[in-house]
Amino acid sequence: MGYDIYYKDHNHRLSHISQGRWHEMRKLMPLLVEFVNERMKINWFVQSETELPERRDFAVDELIRDETHMEDKVFFLDAQELQRLFDWCGFLAPRNGAFALYKPLVEELKTFTRGIEQY
Repeated sequence: MGYDIYYKDHNHRLSHISQGRWHEMRKLMPLLVEFVNERMKINWFVQSETELPERRDFAVDELIRDETHMEDKVFFLDAQELQRLFDWCGFLAPRNGAFALYKPLVEELKTFTRGIEQY
């Protein structure tokens, strides 16, 4: 028993996830978003401003719609925003030691949303 993961609607199924795994990932998502949003505010030293992903706060509710309480479904809402989140995580990984705490969550998110870029 688990949850199906979709992109935007029922026509774009991405994967399946166990209930327990999703419940824990869902609890951690707001923490990851808060962490990234706070780190975006730092004046990072970079060779070129193009190294930095776009600075605009993330909101969990704009990334996912969790319908597990009704339909056993999770919807990722915006592939570009999810990719921007992954880009920020990639930027932070070598620059912020605390990011290592979120790395397993990000890797799991990438696994369960693989293929989202094709939509």
